[in-house]
Amino acid sequence: THIHTHRLVDEELEGSDVTDPEETIRTENTRKLIVAINVSTTNMFEGIRENLKERIQKRSNVLQREANFQRQCTLLELPKYLFIRFNRFFWRSDTSIKAKIVRRVVFPFDLDIFELTGGTLYKQLEKRRFQHSSILKQSIGGAVGTAVDTVETKETPDTDDTAVPTPSYIGIDSLGHYSLTGIITHKGRNADSGHYIAWVLTKDVWYKYDDQTVISVTPDEIAKLCGGGDWHTVYIALYVRNDQFFATTK
Repeated sequence: THIHTHRLVDEELEGSDVTDPEETIRTENTRKLIVAINVSTTNMFEGIRENLKERIQKRSNVLQREANFQRQCTLLELPKYLFIRFNRFFWRSDTSIKAKIVRRVVFPFDLDIFELTGGTLYKQLEKRRFQHSSILKQSIGGAVGTAVDTVETKETPDTDDTAVPTPSYIGIDSLGHYSLTGIITHKGRNADSGHYIAWVLTKDVWYKYDDQTVISVTPDEIAKLCGGGDWHTVYIALYVRNDQFFATTK
């Protein structure tokens, strides 16, 4: 599957050693998000956020020399698929191999990327999520109130202009939620050896594709692919956007 996440990342560079902050904003295309793994990384979301925010060096137009900057990236769009790669391999000069980081990094079955968004997308999601939550709460509350009124004053016509709006489900939209749909794992101690296999969700059932052998597995077995030893360890995770009918008022 070709995954394309056009206009995904927005970069902001703010000088940390100049009196007046120096900022550059640009947009770039990317096909994946990277999960940074260090001694403190415990989960996938934390690793993504760490990778989107880092310190770099670049030439300062104010100082006319190399300076330290804070690089902050945010998501500008919600692609249909999110292709996430765990940064598990690094070059070891002493052994001349791409060694593997086996650290346990937990990944979710359901991913909410709202906190990773920025710009117009962040504002749209914030408004959309608030409206969605408010309408659903009002709908539930209104249904309860209507049932009570029917018993106590069933002969009284409803002329209240402030009645709870009825949700109207029109169109498909997204609130920034994604679901895990596929995984590629690696078993071994370096990138050039070991074994890569795929785990795919099909019609609510997970399947393990190990060369010509295909078997069904449980969600618990999928959760164990987070690393921490010599077992199959997640290297690439594929998430699909949760498109749903969005509640709006009539």
